[in-house]
Amino acid sequence: MEQLIAEFPQNISDALKNSKSLSFLKPNKTINNIVFAGMGGSGIGAKIVTQWVQNEVTIPVLVIQDYSLPKFVNENTLFIACSYSGNTEETLSTVLQAKNQGAHIIALTSGGSLHAFCSENGYDCIVVKGGNPPRSTLAFSLVNILTILVNLGFINENRLVEIENSKLLIDSNIENIKVQMKNRTENENIKTKSNSNNKSNKNCFIVTTTMGDINHPVVLDFRRYRDEVLLNSYFGRVFINIYYRIGPVLSKVIKTNSFLFTISKKLVLSIHKRLR
Repeated sequence: MEQLIAEFPQNISDALKNSKSLSFLKPNKTINNIVFAGMGGSGIGAKIVTQWVQNEVTIPVLVIQDYSLPKFVNENTLFIACSYSGNTEETLSTVLQAKNQGAHIIALTSGGSLHAFCSENGYDCIVVKGGNPPRSTLAFSLVNILTILVNLGFINENRLVEIENSKLLIDSNIENIKVQMKNRTENENIKTKSNSNNKSNKNCFIVTTTMGDINHPVVLDFRRYRDEVLLNSYFGRVFINIYYRIGPVLSKVIKTNSFLFTISKKLVLSIHKRLR
């Protein structure tokens, strides 16, 4: 997973390159709302994009994570189904409903039943490489969703430029990130439960930067989870050790880039819901 995360910048470049060859059928009806369907890691990209472009898109945008669609979905709806495996039950249920309710459908998947459904019904379908955890393909999800919205005229193509600039920002800091990780690896051993009191005094770097206050309730919840759960397991302590090596550097990068800040906030709040 660590290698997959490290490939995030290159994934952005690959996705941007692939996006130039994408084209989509134009809706027959005026689009009055946009609805995404996507569960878990498959739906993260939709959530981030929805929040990021909310001040630009002039029609309602909604992310569904359920088996059923709202009644308002009709021929004036752009429905975008996101399922990395192509076999997510909830997404397959909603895409069938979207078809029955007359929505204009586009899918994003690596294959499976969703790909087959689109092929059978003549719907646009962006196919990405499969075989990885859905969360590790976030770059492809973000770029492809933005490409759909750009191509259909809902947002400005500058959004794709912002994505590319974010990738360049990460690249420009990558050596510093590697050095920081190496130094911290050499100077820190995995902390055990016996020194948990020292751990409790350390900041939740990325979460604190994202929420803007070391005493924010979300930060306190993350810190409590660290002390009460993560520190009580070997793998939890491994995760904490890695986090403390890269957290300070990533926090600086996030603080200087609005796109990365938006991603961070969405992920932090999404994880926070699960912690509670």
